[in-house]
Amino acid sequence: MKAGIPALLFVLAVVGVGLALFGDRSGATTRSELVQKVEAKITDSGIELSRDTFVRGMIPEIHVVNESSARRNFVVGVDRSKILAPGADDNMVTHLPERGRVPYRATVNCGPGLSGLLTVL
Repeated sequence: MKAGIPALLFVLAVVGVGLALFGDRSGATTRSELVQKVEAKITDSGIELSRDTFVRGMIPEIHVVNESSARRNFVVGVDRSKILAPGADDNMVTHLPERGRVPYRATVNCGPGLSGLLTVL
């Protein structure tokens, strides 16, 4: 019987390590509450965002509305919306895996005020 105790301790240790590695994932950055809805309104004078500060790992789901008088798009980092006619809208998703500043801008019919920076904490 004493030979079974080390085997039992080994099994308990393996289960403990497994729970530590794969158990509670409540701190993981893929939780659904990390998907944040953001409004981006493009006007002739600039881009208005409903929020411009995010926590690293957040996943902005951006609803882009072109309220300007020209065709425009919206770009965050390397992700971009469709080119939107005046009055049109689009949905896009971007990822913010790194802390720092992330540029956003319109690259079609762009002009002064059609750019800015997001902050990732």
